[in-house]
Amino acid sequence: MYRIYLSKIKEALKKRLKGTITVTVVDDSLIISLYNPVLSFQQTYYGLSDKICGGCPADLYANDFVSHYKQAIHRACFKDKR
Repeated sequence: MYRIYLSKIKEALKKRLKGTITVTVVDDSLIISLYNPVLSFQQTYYGLSDKICGGCPADLYANDFVSHYKQAIHRACFKDKR
């Protein structure tokens, strides 16, 4: 059931990010991980089956992951020096 949905998410992320991307489902939770030399990042989304049945598009997860990854890079590389 999840295979097509996960491949869509991974495909959307490969277009936008460099590194090793893994997309897995464990106990109805979507886990997206990005491994690269700069910063490794992992995000977990809960209640995946309800969101799929509700019609949540796969691109929404990809966009959300990219925005959170961007925030993590800003926090790691551009620390506030007050």
